[in-house]
Amino acid sequence: MALSFRFGVAVLAAFLASGCAVGGSSGDENSEAGSQPTSEIGDSRDAAAVQQCSLLKSEDVQVLGLSPNGEVKPNELDPSMPDNCTWQSGDGKKSVALTVFPGRSIQQYRDNSDSYVDFSEMTIAGHPAVQANASPPGGGSCGIFLGTKDDQVLLAVAIDFTKAEKPYDPCPLAKSALEASVPTLPAAE
Repeated sequence: MALSFRFGVAVLAAFLASGCAVGGSSGDENSEAGSQPTSEIGDSRDAAAVQQCSLLKSEDVQVLGLSPNGEVKPNELDPSMPDNCTWQSGDGKKSVALTVFPGRSIQQYRDNSDSYVDFSEMTIAGHPAVQANASPPGGGSCGIFLGTKDDQVLLAVAIDFTKAEKPYDPCPLAKSALEASVPTLPAAE
């Protein structure tokens, strides 16, 4: 159990670090060039207005098969990055972590789609999202970035080693976490 938890923390830290790279100069250049949509997200929500471990309601966390007690955790690779809230299953083999990134747009991930081995666009709860992973699907972890408003991204990272068959894709778990979270977020001002 401790090994899968440590692996999960390492995977989450890698996702957060990769998001940092996307938010760097490439995103700034796109803003200056005007290639970012001015109002891509019609139903803007403010995920940063909610405490991290309140991004999911306890009943929604339990439906996902996780303990309702989330834990705030720092990014171990880059402490300057935002903290996340992580919910785990009792056996430690399954978890979901949510992180809010202010000052980023979903377009930054689209513009860097060739940086990911696993990349696809989708809509979740009426918001644009991208599945953007450095490893192929089925590796036991999945990150989905969702635009909550034009300058804010909510990341869900799911890790699942509970299934006996390999490879197993935990992306539906990340997507379900976002589907549950977005409607509960307050409207952006």
